[in-house]
Amino acid sequence: IENDWPLMIWFRLAVLQLHIQPNVFWDMPLRDWLWLCRKPSKVSFSEQDLTALMAQFPDEGRGDEHK
Repeated sequence: IENDWPLMIWFRLAVLQLHIQPNVFWDMPLRDWLWLCRKPSKVSFSEQDLTALMAQFPDEGRGDEHK
């Protein structure tokens, strides 16, 4: 197998950069590998989203037992 074959490049990246065990890499479905290599999408979370989340899950009355 040539060293510039795409799977060998992916294999080197997985083992040397991501510290994935070789057997884990070879057992990994292609879709999982492609998901790991994709560019992260920008997540937008607005102040309005935070306010709605805080209203749905209020913190009042929690955490006092850890003081």
